[in-house]
This record gives sequence, C-alpha cells and structure tokens, in this order.
Amino acid sequence: MTRKKLMTAAFVIGALAVSDAADAGPFRRVWERRKSEISSELRSELATETKAIDEKLQAQSKQRLDEESAKLTNQVQGEINTLRQRTSDQVAAEARIREQFTSIENMFDRDQARVSREGNRMIIRLVGLTFQSGQAEIRPAYRELFEKVKAATEVFPRSQVVIEGHTDSYGSDDANLALSRKRAEAVSAYLAQLGVPALRMSAVGYGETQPIANNDTEQGRARNRRIDIIIEPQLESTPAAQ
Repeated sequence: MTRKKLMTAAFVIGALAVSDAADAGPFRRVWERRKSEISSELRSELATETKAIDEKLQAQSKQRLDEESAKLTNQVQGEINTLRQRTSDQVAAEARIREQFTSIENMFDRDQARVSREGNRMIIRLVGLTFQSGQAEIRPAYRELFEKVKAATEVFPRSQVVIEGHTDSYGSDDANLALSRKRAEAVSAYLAQLGVPALRMSAVGYGETQPIANNDTEQGRARNRRIDIIIEPQLESTPAAQ
C-alpha cells in the first residue's frame, strides 16, 4: 500500500469521524457509504499486499532450502566418491600384495623355505638352511637359496628386511642369544655381498625365547634352530578424507 493512499485514507477517516461527531444531516448516509467503500478498499489492498509479501517470503525460503539441499547433496556425493575411490584403491593394493606374495612363494622349493604372511609382512622361514653346532658360518652350498632370498626382497624394492635368528633351548640363555644374533648377522652380511642394500636390512637374535616346536625332541629342536627373513613392505597409503 502506498504512503499516499494511507494518508488519503487517514484523512478521509478523520473527516468521517468529525462528520460523525457533528451529525452533519443529509450528507451522513453518503459519508457512511463512502467510509464503508474506502474501508473495504483498504482491506482488499492490505490483503493483496500481505499475500504478495507471503509469496515472496515463501519463494525466498524455498530458494534457500533448494540451495542448502543442493550443497548437502554435493557434499554427500563427494564423500561417497572419495570412499568409493579409497575402497577401490585398497582392493587394488590387496590384489597386488596377493600377487607379490604368490610370486615369492613360488620362488622356493618346499625343502628350501616356507613362505607365510602376517598382515602385509612376508615371512620366509629358511628350513633348508642349517649351521654347524655352535657355529654361524654359511656354507657355499647355500648360495642358490640366498639368491632366491635376494630376488624375494626385490619384489618389494622399498621394503625393510629383518633377519631373525633363533636357537633351541640347549645351552645357556646368554650363549643361545649371542649365537642367534651371530647367525642373523652372518645372513645379513651374505645378502649384502649378493647386492641387497645393507641399509634395508637389520639382524636380531632371539635365542631360545620364541620356539615353534617342542624342545624335548630332536625334531622339535631342529625346527627351533632357524633363520626367518621378514620382508616389511613400505606400502603407499591412501589419502585420508579431508
């Protein structure tokens, strides 16, 4: 409603009020009718403008809701796409690891090594490697075996290689610990001679502390005297969701 119309209406209503107070004879009915018409017009215009304002507010509210809905939809879709890509990358990485594990497993004869997997770590148990009692010298006959170990480390060129030495329970704890460490270090040195980077390797001795068989039998003690090669790949991580 315009300001001019409001002023006109106010003037007319004021005049009617004065007219009512004076009881102005023959013009009273005319003023009464005109007052009713003006009041009706004012109510109609007010209703029209009120409706227009309501429609405008509803349109603005709907626009805001549509914008927020579109924004939320895009955000959710983006998160779904990120999760889908991360899952796809993880599946592809797991498939590659399985393929690499199989290739390492196929390198060795059963009487040379047993290959197993713990998570992403590859464990090569050198069942075909033996040492003279109390000794840590590696005999030339084992070169073929260690050539295969070298090839296995190259399947994961960025991997860390841990050489673990273990003994049976015969002898003192300190002597077994020292012997297991010497044997692990001998294996590390031999692999370094074959070309495995020394910086990638570490040697550790566990003595008799981690048996895998009963030390009460000769067969069990033979299994406990062992060298395990642990290959720990440095896998590429999937970017975290922001």
